[in-house]
Parts: sequence; structure tokens; C-alpha cells
Amino acid sequence: MTKYYIVKFPDENNDVSVVPSNWLSGETCYWPLSDKKIHKQIKRAEVPDSTWLTYKYSIIKEFGM
Repeated sequence: MTKYYIVKFPDENNDVSVVPSNWLSGETCYWPLSDKKIHKQIKRAEVPDSTWLTYKYSIIKEFGM
């Protein structure tokens, strides 16, 4: 079962999103370059690669699916 988090991005107008746990590393959240398939990428917990952007985040809530 993959853990997911609701996170807030303080440096990005406090935008909020659900992200899989493997997108989080320390104080960094990975985010794909294109939002075209973002819902599928989140649902599949796609593994970030070196092309992904990184953002500071804070956790609002944790849950499993």
C-alpha cells in the first residue's frame, strides 16, 4: 500500500496537492515537468527522475490508499 500526503507548497502561493510518499525526500518534494498526466503519475506513485523539479513543502495530512 502506498502512503500519500496532502502537502502545501509555501513558496508556490501555498498551493496544495496530494502526492505519494516516494515524491518526498527530506524537505524536498519532487514534481514532474509536465502536468498533463499528473493525476495518473500520482495514482501510480511514479518514480521521480533527474528531470523533475523540486519544491519545499509542509505536510498537512498523511493517509494510505
